[in-house]
Amino acid sequence: FAKGTVLGRYLLTAAFDSSRDRDALERRLLGAIEPDRYYTIYGDASEQRFEAASREKLYLKLERGRFYTLFGDYETGLGVTELSRYSRTLTGVKAEREGDVLSFQMFATDTDQDYVRDGMQGDGTSGLYRLSRRQIVINSDKVRLEVRDRLRPEQVIERRPLSRFSDYSIDYFDGTLFFRQPVPSRDTDFNPVFIVAEYEVQGGRKSVTAGGRAAVKLVDDKVEVGASLVHQGAAAGDTDLAGLDLRWKISDATRLKAEVARSRSDDPLRADGASAYLAELQHVTERVDARLYVREQQAGFGLDQQLGVDSGARRAGLDGRVRMGQHWLARGELYQQEVLDTGASRVQATAEVRRESANVKLGVGLRDVRDESPTAPTLISTQGFVGGSVELWQDRIQLRASQDIGLRSSDASSDFPARSLVGIDYRWRPNTTFFADYEHASGAALDSDTTRLGVRTQPWHGAQLQSSVDQQFTENGA
Repeated sequence: FAKGTVLGRYLLTAAFDSSRDRDALERRLLGAIEPDRYYTIYGDASEQRFEAASREKLYLKLERGRFYTLFGDYETGLGVTELSRYSRTLTGVKAEREGDVLSFQMFATDTDQDYVRDGMQGDGTSGLYRLSRRQIVINSDKVRLEVRDRLRPEQVIERRPLSRFSDYSIDYFDGTLFFRQPVPSRDTDFNPVFIVAEYEVQGGRKSVTAGGRAAVKLVDDKVEVGASLVHQGAAAGDTDLAGLDLRWKISDATRLKAEVARSRSDDPLRADGASAYLAELQHVTERVDARLYVREQQAGFGLDQQLGVDSGARRAGLDGRVRMGQHWLARGELYQQEVLDTGASRVQATAEVRRESANVKLGVGLRDVRDESPTAPTLISTQGFVGGSVELWQDRIQLRASQDIGLRSSDASSDFPARSLVGIDYRWRPNTTFFADYEHASGAALDSDTTRLGVRTQPWHGAQLQSSVDQQFTENGA
């Protein structure tokens, strides 16, 4: 191992291991230590560094200023865009430069690895959760929790990345996950909580995978134009993706984002060619928060790096919030979705007025939803809704309630029945809280009851204990 300057300008990091058996390291990346596997003592003041992680015998890295190039293990890191996103852990060549005007990153590898992305809903326990594949490449996993809107699954309300060894443990041989704390099936608003796991597995024959992104900053860094290109080799057939993206800071409060991309594949299980585009204009000030957006993604587009719920759909909408004084605000939303293959569509309009203070929150509004299909009658739900929460007894008790009231004789949309929800949090002690939530939904196509009971406690600093019971009944008996 050697590290030092060369030619007076570059920093070189080099390592060579003549006895390294690549076959023995075929399923390991990045050189990270698994503390539970090899070490019985940890938690001291030691510091771990992996400056020469490589499955090959050789590792090289050359750096100068904001540029570097390496041969070894790396993460592709193409995460700036949505449609051209490509996040994988590989072994090969990578180069990256972050300049004032021109920036680029590129990579290339000859590998037999396959990328896999799994999504599963939490079941209220720590596990075990079984992934779809076994024999996972060690240290290639990326796991996160996503809370998605119960009625708009393409909207991610919260995204929380998790750390290997501290937040979860993984069995690479069996393909199982175990979390340090239970993963609820739903949050306090009954929005579903999903586990998203991305990882690599050993595939068939080796093939070349390469790609990159280049971007140019213009107009005093207010405009950034980028282009991405990715070639993914696979035994079943190669897939190519090309994309363009634009980011424009129109003012301190207004920003525009736009992307367009197209993919083509020789894989018989993928679409021969598919396209996608998106555009979003956002204006955020202390008083006004507004967003105008449009997005379309054809079925079969991409390299399995996008959300599955976006496939084969076109969406457009306008939503905003206006603050009227210290305690009052108004919200509105207009949303349209169309399924490209079937022509089925949904149009939704919502308006709400809210009052929020330190201990009391109250909102009232109207909602109209229309589901149309070429082969079925139009389904309409027109509702008024009211909801809020109040904190009592020096904030030891929080009461929550909401009611969606049908203003027509039948709430026909399956996602928008008449709905009643009540909940309570009781802070028994500063470190222990009991909670309970109950929801009843009744409409033309749905009749269900959902109950959630549990306790959260922190027995001592740095520890957390949570236990809950969830029960759901639907009209078909499930």
